[in-house]
Amino acid sequence: MTQTITPIEILQGAVDGVSRLSKLLKDGQSVQIKSKEDLQTIKAIALAWFSSYRANVQTTDKDLIKAVEAEYSDLIKCTSYSTSRDKYLEITKKLKKSLLTLQSQILSNPSPGNSQVSRPDFSPLAANLQMQSILENRWEEIVKCLNCEAPLAATIMMGGLLEALFMALVNKLHDKSPVFKAKAVPKDLKTGKPLALNEWTLNSYIDVGTELRWITQPTKEVGVVLRNYRNFIHPERELSTGITLIPQDARMFWSVFTQLSQQIIDKAKIVL
Repeated sequence: MTQTITPIEILQGAVDGVSRLSKLLKDGQSVQIKSKEDLQTIKAIALAWFSSYRANVQTTDKDLIKAVEAEYSDLIKCTSYSTSRDKYLEITKKLKKSLLTLQSQILSNPSPGNSQVSRPDFSPLAANLQMQSILENRWEEIVKCLNCEAPLAATIMMGGLLEALFMALVNKLHDKSPVFKAKAVPKDLKTGKPLALNEWTLNSYIDVGTELRWITQPTKEVGVVLRNYRNFIHPERELSTGITLIPQDARMFWSVFTQLSQQIIDKAKIVL
């Protein structure tokens, strides 16, 4: 199944992400942003632009693109130190204005190009035809959840499928020693030995995958937020945070999930 997204929809996803961030910032009470979860969310929203959105937005106004990228870069820089809530809000206000200007410009000068995300070929990861079919069905079900605006279901399924793809890649390796010798490998608290793969979490796969350069650092950062939001399968998590997933969140995760999936599949193609 192919998911076709226009440049306007891509930009709307970026605008929605910034709006969501502004609301998160306004709802907080502390003068400075120090919460690890808040910092991860800020970084993920900014990195989603560089890792996914930017490549699918075509415009002749290079200065406007530079302004957008500078503002996203400022958000990322601010996560490296104790930045005030007001400073973040100042940047998001400018960023939203720049994105809306860019969106208006593209509306005035429409481009025929679309961003198409087709279901990938899972055969490099799974030689078993039945497993290939299962993975394909999971992918298509995620798309259905996105299309009918079921963001929680889509996010949970993305996390589950991503975990399965990581595990399939590890299982395909003839020499698994680099995986179990990685610094990020999860270990048994009593014995200090690496856990069996079926005991790994998505977070462990993401950390080890980044360390071994299976996936890039920007996609890893957004992947971590996907992992956090996947935990919203537990109603208590939503209650304690006061955050409810919305369709725009799931679409942001989807843009990075598809890249993570392809990076894992590409790695499987060169595994000896």
